[in-house]
Amino acid sequence: MDLTLDDDQQLLAESARQLFERSYTTESARAAEAAPDGFSSDLWKQACELGWPGIALPEESGGAGYGPLELAVLAEELGRGAATLPLLSSYSATLPLLWAGGDALRARWLESLAAGDAIAALALVDPRHEQLQVTTADGWTISGTKVAVPFGVAADVLVVRVDLDGEGAPSLVAVATDAPGVERARHDTFAPTPYASVTFTDVAVGRDDVVGDAAVLERALAHQTIVDTAYAVGLAGGALALAVDHASNREQFGRPIGVNQAVSHQCVDMRVEIDAMRVLALQAAWRLDRYDADPAGAERAVALANAYARDVLPGIFARAHQVHGAIGFTMEYDLQLFTRRAKAYELTGGGAAHHLEQVARAIGL
Repeated sequence: MDLTLDDDQQLLAESARQLFERSYTTESARAAEAAPDGFSSDLWKQACELGWPGIALPEESGGAGYGPLELAVLAEELGRGAATLPLLSSYSATLPLLWAGGDALRARWLESLAAGDAIAALALVDPRHEQLQVTTADGWTISGTKVAVPFGVAADVLVVRVDLDGEGAPSLVAVATDAPGVERARHDTFAPTPYASVTFTDVAVGRDDVVGDAAVLERALAHQTIVDTAYAVGLAGGALALAVDHASNREQFGRPIGVNQAVSHQCVDMRVEIDAMRVLALQAAWRLDRYDADPAGAERAVALANAYARDVLPGIFARAHQVHGAIGFTMEYDLQLFTRRAKAYELTGGGAAHHLEQVARAIGL
């Protein structure tokens, strides 16, 4: 397996980095968090013009025909720029529509999602001790609430986890956010990702709206966690760049603090762990792109990448803050933009122990 980026992947990474350097500063990141939808509409428009929303979708669905590896390359650059866009979450919510949606659903949504004219979101999380209620008639109606829906206020279509058979087996259904009975409200959280709650009141769901089951959901979540991990690699790289810059320019006793091994070795340790995160993330994305040939190998690679990233990422950011000292904890300083995004990654998608258990099962333990 050669994980050296090919010419197209290098061009993708370079064009993304140039876009962020030109059009998206850390001040832009702060402004985006305060925007009604939680992201920059100007940056999203530029991303759509570059074809990013459809980069990992097939050409027959309006996409560019690449795969999760190219999206992971792009995700790392998003993280390096501390950019918050619905790109990654919309991709993972689009996959059930692509894999298991009927012809009518695919015709209605896929090309719009690939162009960025529409945004999809996974609605999976129930409030504590609550669950969507399903009423069966000619079709179904669903009532209840989902929380922590990423980019839920901006989404045009939701892929909702429900129990249609009454026996606890999850099904996925597609619900347009303009359907009667759907109401949304943005959460107030420290996370830069704009999460929302979505309330369903007797929302009609037909058989043609079903877009998968537990197996489809698990596969879509594998794609989501690996592009999120690639994003976290970029976040860590951004934090390292800030730490190196600070260590090179902050002087004590007439010389930069970076000449002290106690400081420089912190940055070296960060570099080693970031490179390992990147290799594991790219390897997992490569295997996901070839899932049908080796499903078990792809699932094992995803679990390995996530277990390692979630284990080392807190330490990477602890070192970045140690290099900066107290200034790194201030909201006026840029490091907190990366730290809050990294903490959101750490708290979602399952912890290191969860993914280590998946690895253990994969190797027969």
